[in-house]
Amino acid sequence: MSASRIVYLVRHGDTAMNAATPGPELERGWSDVPLHPMGRKEARRTAVKLARIGIKAIVSSDLKRGTQTAEIIGDWLGIAPDFHAQLRSWNFGQQGKPEGEADRVADRLARQPDCTPSGGESFDDFKRRIFAGLSDTLATHLRNPLAIIVHGRVERLIMAWKACGQKASHAVDVDVFLEKGEQPGHIEAWKVDPATLKLAHDEADFGPGKPSGDRCGKCKAWRGPDDCTKVLPPMDDDDWCAVGVAKSDGHFFEGKGK
Repeated sequence: MSASRIVYLVRHGDTAMNAATPGPELERGWSDVPLHPMGRKEARRTAVKLARIGIKAIVSSDLKRGTQTAEIIGDWLGIAPDFHAQLRSWNFGQQGKPEGEADRVADRLARQPDCTPSGGESFDDFKRRIFAGLSDTLATHLRNPLAIIVHGRVERLIMAWKACGQKASHAVDVDVFLEKGEQPGHIEAWKVDPATLKLAHDEADFGPGKPSGDRCGKCKAWRGPDDCTKVLPPMDDDDWCAVGVAKSDGHFFEGKGK
C-alpha cells in the first residue's frame, strides 16, 4: 500500500501589494502585509470549494496574509488552523521592491543556490526550510484531507520539485521554480510520499546518521537524551526533527533549530 497522501495546496488571498491595487506588484517576502478586501472574498470562495472536498485540517505560515486566509477558511469549515513559521515565503531581501526587479534577483540567486543575499536567505536555505516545514506538517497533521495555505514561491518550489520526480534528493527544476505562480485562491491537489520530504542528515547539516537508518546516536547534533544542538527545549512526545526523528518513536528530538 502506498504511503502517499493527497494534500491540497491553497494560494493565500490577494494583498495590498498584489495586482488588485493600482501600480506594480511588489515583492512581499516576509513583509507582514494583510489581505486586501478582494483577498478576503477570494478566501471565502476558496472555503466553499474546500468544504466540498471535506478538508479536516488547515496549516499555514504565520505571516498575516496566510493566517488571515487560513482563519477565514477555518471559520467556514469549523476548523482551528495551525501556523508554522517554517512555511513562510522566500526571504531574499527584496521586500517592497517592484516584482519585476525582484524576479531578476530571484533568478540570479536560484541559479547560485548557496549565495546568501544581504538581509535574506540563500535559495538552498529556503529550500531546506520548506522541506523541513512540510515534513513536520505532514508528520504532525495526520487527518486527511489536509489543506496547506502556501505563498507563491513556496508553491513554485513544490512544483519545481515535482517536475524533477519528487526525489528524496530534493532536486528542483530552477526554470519551473522561476515561472509565474498560481493566482490567489488557487487550489491544487498534490500527491506526495511524506518520507521523500525528510531531509538527509548532511542536507540538514546534522552530520551523518547510522547506516541502519536509526538516526539517533551518531547524528552530530545529538548530545544525549533530550539534548540536541538543533532543537530548543522542551521536547515533547510529538516533536519531530528535520530528518524525521520523533521522540514518540523512542527517539528524542525536533523543533526549531538553533
